[in-house]
Amino acid sequence: MSNNVRDTDPALRAASSYSGVGVDTAARGAFDNSYYAANLQNMVLLRSDWELTQDDDTLARLVQYRDDDDRWSEDFSNAMEWHSDLRPPMGARLEIRKNCRLTNLSPGRAVVHALKHFLQRRYNQMSCLLNFFNAGFV
Repeated sequence: MSNNVRDTDPALRAASSYSGVGVDTAARGAFDNSYYAANLQNMVLLRSDWELTQDDDTLARLVQYRDDDDRWSEDFSNAMEWHSDLRPPMGARLEIRKNCRLTNLSPGRAVVHALKHFLQRRYNQMSCLLNFFNAGFV
């Protein structure tokens, strides 16, 4: 199973500047329940992961997911489906970003963005020119 739709969709890979170098999407177990085995062996980095082992009910679920890959896959699939059906609040302005670090620019916003940067460069050039003349003629 691929870890992300960007792993396999060339259009999304290009739009998001995604590099699949080092990502083996064909390997069995590329995305599996190994986290639970690592957590139960205290081979995790975050304290929040370790904290999961401190509650008896949660610990039982960790053991279950470690021992039953099919159960984990089914529960994970159901959780992803449930989350994908969640809708934003009415009137919320949201977007799915092509690059997580940047907002997507609509055509109108792209023009405003380009104009803003053009004017900023011109302003900086004029400021430098005025400073040069002021320094030379004072």
